[in-house]
Parts: sequence; C-alpha cells; structure tokens
Amino acid sequence: MRKIGLTIIAACFITGLVVVSAGAQMGGGKGSGMGMGGGMGMGGGGGMGMWDGSHAMHVISALGLDDNQSTEVKAILLKLQKEMIQKRADIQVAEIELKEILEKDPVDVKVAETKVKQIASLKTEAAMMHIQGI
Repeated sequence: MRKIGLTIIAACFITGLVVVSAGAQMGGGKGSGMGMGGGMGMGGGGGMGMWDGSHAMHVISALGLDDNQSTEVKAILLKLQKEMIQKRADIQVAEIELKEILEKDPVDVKVAETKVKQIASLKTEAAMMHIQGI
C-alpha cells in the first residue's frame, strides 16, 4: 500500500512538472510577460497550481494515510511550496535582469549568455526540487 501511494504521489509530481514545462515553453504562467518561460512552482498562479492545498488533501485522503503520515506529507508539501515560491522569484528577478541587459545598446552578448545560463540553472534547480520532493 505504501509503495502504491508513493507511486501515485510521484506520478502526480511528474505530471505536474511536465505540464509546467510545456506551459513555460509556450509562454504560459506567471512571469512570462517577457516570453522567457513561465513560473515553475506550486500553488497560486504560474506553476503547479494543481498541488494547492485542496489537491494535496484529496491525495492524502485517497491514499488512506493515518494522521501521522498525513502530517508528514503536508510538511513536505508546504516546505516544497515555500522553496518553489522562492525559486520562482529568483527566476523572475533574473529574467528582469536579462531584459535590462538586452535593452542596452550595444548588447553585451557575453553578459547576456551568462544571465541566460543562470536562468537555465535556476529552472533546473526548480525541476530537481520537485524530483527530490517525491
């Protein structure tokens, strides 16, 4: 039963990650006003909104977890939500900084490349946070 429950949670996280990645590539989600990807996080707006509190409670009840297990899962999800909110903010700040770099004349391509790599790294860290959360 525990293995099946963990598999369900893992599948939900991975499905959400795929949905977020697809939304980011299509310019969806919060923080995509510049067309540089969407938010990647949990909770309200721009990201894995399906992992809001009500969905988490549904998964917990569907798994038939006891109170202690339920408390542990909630703590993990809340910690992950907080970390993802911070990561999403870091990504948005870096995207604004990239916009500033690109608006200069002439554009310093090396500086722009460094910023693009930083943004990619932050997005990779966010994806890994989800995987580690599983």
